[in-house]
Amino acid sequence: MDARKSKKVERYLKNSRRFLWGLGPGNQKDIYAWLRGKGYEIDGKPPYSRVTDQLLENKNVGIEKIITELIIPRVKELFSDSALDFLRKCWEAGTIPDFSFVKLYNIENPYPFLEVNPQFHYVERWGELAGVWFEEIDERENALAVEPTNTDTNRQITYTKLPFSLTDRQGREVVPTWLEVEAEHSTCPTCNHNMVVILGRNNLLYAYCGSCGKYFLAA
Repeated sequence: MDARKSKKVERYLKNSRRFLWGLGPGNQKDIYAWLRGKGYEIDGKPPYSRVTDQLLENKNVGIEKIITELIIPRVKELFSDSALDFLRKCWEAGTIPDFSFVKLYNIENPYPFLEVNPQFHYVERWGELAGVWFEEIDERENALAVEPTNTDTNRQITYTKLPFSLTDRQGREVVPTWLEVEAEHSTCPTCNHNMVVILGRNNLLYAYCGSCGKYFLAA
């Protein structure tokens, strides 16, 4: 990470509303114990902002060590590679993931990447970590471009059954409006009937099986 990028990421970290972008485990006591367990000295019980300054100003730590020893391992611990790939696709497409992401990838704490309303089950906005992660830390820019249609007939698309109903922000079940798209390998994984492949919300490929009456999400 060059000096210019280091300073940019450092500013993102210092201006974040959540300490370490909300990646720390538990409450303040748990987080400070976690840091000490990783060899970082915390003097007393200072506010989060002071701890951030201590880590950045310590010549043995600094922003690069924070990123490589704390942020990246913690992100990998909380989010699977497939979940991060999915989020990157949405980020690069300029769309906010649906709340279904949380259930589909079994995410316990989506807040570093997504601000969600758990009561009404919808995503309000991207979280503070999303921009700095996809644009500065994880440098695979445009490595996972969204391709809503399948032009490669040799590529196998697999489908995962959606384990929930589609709902609006008030939690009411809704019947979505779909656009049909062309795709290969649209056989229902449950009953082997042909499915209708559809372009759903956030440019994601869904499939509908008329025989089963079920919706599936293309993985």
